[in-house]
Amino acid sequence: PMKFEAGTLDLAGIVGFKAAIDFISSIGIEAIHEHDVELHKYVVSKLDKLNNVVIYNKDSNGATLVFNIKDVFAQDEATLLNFKGIAVRSGEHCAKLLDNYLGRKDTCRMSTYLYTSKEEIDAFVDALENGGDILDAYFN
Repeated sequence: PMKFEAGTLDLAGIVGFKAAIDFISSIGIEAIHEHDVELHKYVVSKLDKLNNVVIYNKDSNGATLVFNIKDVFAQDEATLLNFKGIAVRSGEHCAKLLDNYLGRKDTCRMSTYLYTSKEEIDAFVDALENGGDILDAYFN
């Protein structure tokens, strides 16, 4: 296989990958998953109280929440959240089958991970609830 090596190995990448595996192993994949599931339930319980949010995967057992703000284009909502320092993904998410299933062309998606806190979820919910005018992100 050495004949296919084009140059110096990515030694920093190899060492970094090993450190990442050690870090995740020290916490445990199951513990990380449980944290994500807990945060998903937490964010859904908060967003269920808002009448302007549509959640498409309330019963998910994972780290991703797919949502829309009623009557708001997903990219505009993502721009406003970005303006408030909250990163989400908007659009079709390379998931044409999901788009067909939901009957939507665009959604927003947020994800949690080990580093996500309930305080950050609260800031996300507050931004959706009290975000203000979508145009603030463009003209403020």
